Amino acid sequence: MKTVLALALVAAMPVGLVVGCDPAATDVHRRLIEQQQRMHQLEEENSQLRQDIDRQQEQIETLMGLDDRQLELLYFVDRIKLGRHTGGWDLDGQNGQDGIKVFLTPHDQYGSALKAAGAATVQLYDLAAEPGENLIAEFHWTVEQLRQQWVSGFMSYHYTLDCPWGDNPPAHDIVTVRVTFVDYLTGKTFHAQKTCRIDLTAEPDQPAEDAESGE
Repeated sequence: MKTVLALALVAAMPVGLVVGCDPAATDVHRRLIEQQQRMHQLEEENSQLRQDIDRQQEQIETLMGLDDRQLELLYFVDRIKLGRHTGGWDLDGQNGQDGIKVFLTPHDQYGSALKAAGAATVQLYDLAAEPGENLIAEFHWTVEQLRQQWVSGFMSYHYTLDCPWGDNPPAHDIVTVRVTFVDYLTGKTFHAQKTCRIDLTAEPDQPAEDAESGE
């Protein structure tokens, strides 16, 4: 108890007065300030988490309150598709394909493209490589990050995801793309996969904005 009271008194003392005291007391005062700042940061993070949980709980309660007829009127993700132009791409402006550009489109139960909130994971595999060494790279997008990747325009409705392989390029010209999408509304997980032929020495490909439609 005496130690706690002493620390409290040191924390409450003016900085100038502490500086004039023993260096050990100054160090204690500095560490107390750092701890207080860290506690404030944690309180802000906890507050944000509570807000996120409250929003999710509201969504859950809303969905639980819907009857079958009302659910039929909603548009929800039924499947995901990878666009036909998903494949090797020049991502750095230099000659040669140095990654995969993924065109991901969620579709509703009627087959229409749907701008659905969710999180995505992309895995690139060189399946011709030795087992245990065939994962080229893995990429993750949170709900907040993924929504910034949405592209919509004339016949174009998709998430565009750049996936460079960096210092670990594939040794073979076939890359398997596996995509996992977790729907934010329902929590359901969807998968899609595509095999792409790549060219590590090719000239830069066509512009991305002309490449893909949601069909």
